[in-house]
Amino acid sequence: MSTSRTRLSLDDALNAAIQLHQAGRLQDAENVYRQVLAVQPRHPEALHLMGLCAHQKGDHATAAKLIRTALEIQPAHPAAHNSLGAVQLALGQAGAALEALQRAVELSPAYAEAWTNRGIALGELRRSDEALASYDEALRLGYDNPLLHFNRARLLQLLGRLEEALGAYGRTLAQVPGYREAWHNLGVLQEKLGRLTEAQTSYERAVQLEPEAPYTRGHLLFARLRRCDWKGLEALGSAILRAVDAGRAAAEPFPLLAIDSTPRQQLQCARAYAADKFPAGMALPPIPAPAAVPQRLKLAYLSADFHDHATAHLIAEVFERHDRSRFELIALSFGPPRDDPWRRRLVAAFDRFEEVGDLTDREIALRARELGVHVAIDLKGYTQDCRTGIFACRAAPIQVNYLGYPGTLGVPWMDYLIADPVVVPVQDREHYAEKIAALPDCYQPNDSTKPIAGAVPSRAELGLPEEGFVFCCFNNNYKITPDVFALWMRLLARVPGSVLWLLAAPPEAMEALRREAVRLGIAAERLVFAERVPLAEHLARHARADLFLDTFHYNAHTTASDALWAGLPVLTRLGHSFSGRVATSLLTAADLPELIAADAAEYESLAVALAGDPARLAGLRQRLAAQRGRCALFDCGRYTGKLEAAFEAMWRRHMAGEAPAHLDIV
Repeated sequence: MSTSRTRLSLDDALNAAIQLHQAGRLQDAENVYRQVLAVQPRHPEALHLMGLCAHQKGDHATAAKLIRTALEIQPAHPAAHNSLGAVQLALGQAGAALEALQRAVELSPAYAEAWTNRGIALGELRRSDEALASYDEALRLGYDNPLLHFNRARLLQLLGRLEEALGAYGRTLAQVPGYREAWHNLGVLQEKLGRLTEAQTSYERAVQLEPEAPYTRGHLLFARLRRCDWKGLEALGSAILRAVDAGRAAAEPFPLLAIDSTPRQQLQCARAYAADKFPAGMALPPIPAPAAVPQRLKLAYLSADFHDHATAHLIAEVFERHDRSRFELIALSFGPPRDDPWRRRLVAAFDRFEEVGDLTDREIALRARELGVHVAIDLKGYTQDCRTGIFACRAAPIQVNYLGYPGTLGVPWMDYLIADPVVVPVQDREHYAEKIAALPDCYQPNDSTKPIAGAVPSRAELGLPEEGFVFCCFNNNYKITPDVFALWMRLLARVPGSVLWLLAAPPEAMEALRREAVRLGIAAERLVFAERVPLAEHLARHARADLFLDTFHYNAHTTASDALWAGLPVLTRLGHSFSGRVATSLLTAADLPELIAADAAEYESLAVALAGDPARLAGLRQRLAAQRGRCALFDCGRYTGKLEAAFEAMWRRHMAGEAPAHLDIV
């Protein structure tokens, strides 16, 4: 066969393979690419496109090898550089991907797809402004592609340019109405904007498109809880738990805390989520053991909430009380810069306070290593604005899950969880991936310097009746589930003239609660909603309530300790998971065990009994006032000492070459 005829045959074969490839027949296309390579092993386009096939089939390592070989033969191949960048993005190698994509646009400045992929790489590296400029260049070149609009929307969302992000998602869905992930992300954005009804509709659309899609049902569940839209809630929750039991990623871990899930199911959910989000291989090289015992342990607290936030309200005094002769305190803040009194107080409490929000997870982990951190403490867990990937990279020899998230992270690289014998009983430790560091009193710190405003508004000023018993619950409304609300309505029926005082919620949620009250035979006006006010004022108005009623599956946490600090008795029911046992832990540490009910029936009976016995209730208030200055719950000095003992015990094991183990601090 002549050379020209061979080239013609190869060209025909390659064109046929490309047609098969474009038709989605990947294996058939790959077979033809192999035939071309059998004749010409160094055919750059066949190597490139066969690599692209491997990428599309999920074999990214093989894809990278093939495309690199093609580029060794033909370095000035912009499409191959673009493909290599896409493969490296799939492998989690954003830095390497950026190099490849930069080369693609240098070789072909009008290559809009490469500009788009370059934007994705820059976004992964948290170089957000550059990423947006790259996307905008693709738009300028006339690239009207749903992937471009989708990724640009995600970036605008990250940058807080939420209305612009809405428009970009709209353009995505106008082109691909069945784009399930775009509907999901749109729901997340709408939820952040407070458009809960629209968010719920978007999640429902995503579930219709792909019922078993990861996480969307969990978001739909949580949106319904936030709206107090309980129609079909039990069926949805049951479906999610069945999927969790089967090992599927039906929900992110947080929504499970608000429904009747077990510690085992919460562990299953966390493991599935972590396996998806934090693949093996993220960890940096091992940290060498120190040559000698350090004079001071370096503790790094990592959070987005070093400002006027519930976590800061709890822990600020702990930071101030840490023994500086034994500990050096570092804050790594990855939330937006703030300037409020709480932020200023927290900055003053640390030896070093660094803003790291613009860094990648890997860069923050490297910074912690550079600072010589011994114990890295995650104050976020799986909550809003978390950066769990920092810990997946292994930021410090010891890593601790503490305070922000009441449950397990389900990962092998979080060494310890700070808990207590109530929130995590010994028999439940098997359902936590971390080893338990059990403090002797309560896992939750409390600030014994929190001021309570001197002026207490009248009942009338607060919208409450002048006479009658006031039940209250200042928990977020997503913690209110149909079972506990029905019980509360029975209390109102059994205690004439009583009202239920709740924290203001989204308008549709308040209206839904009023409708449900009426359906259960209770006048809507017997529900009163308290607007959000500064903490000192909020604490003061507790004086106008008679009894705080806790929610069941996700207890009052900060809200319970706030009530107790303000002198208001809290009634709870002992739950079976961390999030449902916190108020029991708080009441135990406050020496008020008689306010812990074993089940819903006892909870209801006790609430009615207290409402009908003013002397008994007054006695509880007097005990609270007398014990506030000396009970374990509000003894921050004692608490800090026990927490420090836990950190030191962790470090001793590490220095001895021993693996993390359960610790019972005495």
